[in-house]
Amino acid sequence: MNFLATVLSVFLLLFSFHEARTKYEFEMTIIAHEEVNFEDDDYFEGDAYERVNLLIHMSKAFPDDPEVLGKLGDAFYDLHEYENALEYYTLSLEIAEDGDWIMRMHLMRGLCFHYLDRFEEALDDYATADEYLQALQTTLDRKLFFENRIAISFFTGDAKASLLQVSDAVDKYEECFQIYENAIDIDYEQVYLECVALSYERYLLFDEAEMVRQRMLDLPGD
Repeated sequence: MNFLATVLSVFLLLFSFHEARTKYEFEMTIIAHEEVNFEDDDYFEGDAYERVNLLIHMSKAFPDDPEVLGKLGDAFYDLHEYENALEYYTLSLEIAEDGDWIMRMHLMRGLCFHYLDRFEEALDDYATADEYLQALQTTLDRKLFFENRIAISFFTGDAKASLLQVSDAVDKYEECFQIYENAIDIDYEQVYLECVALSYERYLLFDEAEMVRQRMLDLPGD
């Protein structure tokens, strides 16, 4: 009897400790959610797994906050855990109302499909992201608008190339060049053109890759 009483006492002590810890973690999650600025990426600096843990707590405490769910998707994306990222981007999309956020979630979910070689699904998300982006043209920051257009066009092209729709892929890459007629700094363009050249080479389009590399050489210097 004394043994059973001792076991019960230990169990109750452990249960009380678990309850207290759970309450503390929940309170810390509330504080973190109130303090976080989701537009400030510095808030999420540090160990990637710590960020995932914090955001998992946040997602349980605030399951109706699309930004918490989307940021948890981002955390998994940064760890290359694309299946997990897909889940949270989808959950975020189910409750999101802001057009800018919906556009971003479709683009990020498309990238997850892309890296999982699910190219048809990726193309669907890229197309939806582009629809939302076009609707935001007059309200979105100009540089951000062009950067998203370039990303959508480039990855759409790469997905089409992966599906051996080479002509469509080339059209999308050319669309990116046309966007650059209006946009952005030379350093960013240098990186972008290198990506395009590598993508051409990936599909053995060496002449096209050489033309892109020549364009890189023709960029004005600093």
